Amino acid sequence: MKSRVVVSFTTSILLAVLAIPVRLAAQEQHRARPNEQHFQRYTVTDLGTLGGTFSQASGINNNGSVVGFATLNGDTALHAFLWRKGVITDLGTLGGSDTLPASVAVNINDSDEVVGFSEPAKNTTLQVKFSGDFC
Repeated sequence: MKSRVVVSFTTSILLAVLAIPVRLAAQEQHRARPNEQHFQRYTVTDLGTLGGTFSQASGINNNGSVVGFATLNGDTALHAFLWRKGVITDLGTLGGSDTLPASVAVNINDSDEVVGFSEPAKNTTLQVKFSGDFC
């Protein structure tokens, strides 16, 4: 039993010692090409607000268009926005110009189609028509 422990221990040490030069060779190969370092570069842009004091981005597409939500002047309402090529656009709400409703843009695809949600103003009746077959 004691000889098995010694053989197992010796084998483990031998495998570890043999693995070290392979690892060092890979590191030396990487050091041999120092000019091929690849760094990811990012640009941070302040998107602004819709006149209030707060905004938050929630989605970006491959074209650089950004969606999210921001407060209006006086921080009285929260509206979804679309930021495209340096211009921020208020996407509005389902409640018209009331200050009670809120809307949030959640994501955007590469065709600049926005998905999100909105809370209508109180006393607003929404009429929704569906077409097609539903299972």
